[in-house]
Amino acid sequence: MKNAFRDMLRLLRRANGWAQREVAERLHINRSTYAYYETGRTRPEYETLANIAKLYGVSVDFLLGKDTPATSIEKAFFLRFLSLSEEEQARLLRHLEDLADSAEMTCLFPVSERY
Repeated sequence: MKNAFRDMLRLLRRANGWAQREVAERLHINRSTYAYYETGRTRPEYETLANIAKLYGVSVDFLLGKDTPATSIEKAFFLRFLSLSEEEQARLLRHLEDLADSAEMTCLFPVSERY
């Protein structure tokens, strides 16, 4: 748990553009306590773990590395996605759905059959 958890904390905090102090304030804990979580020196109590997950909008499993994107490309995309506003996220998801629909149509009608 330690390595995955501390790495995920650091990635999520950076993706949001927050300093450790800002995260600690949002969680109502000391900055040094949060820093210890990121270094793996200590682990949070369950309630704090749940609050961290809620703050970042992810599951506890995700924080613990049990439900994480499989590749570094997926992880980079996910973290970039998290840094977008809700409106930008919704727009991107609509665009991805359009691309997926377009790709499905291309598979149904290969180029040689369309012309």
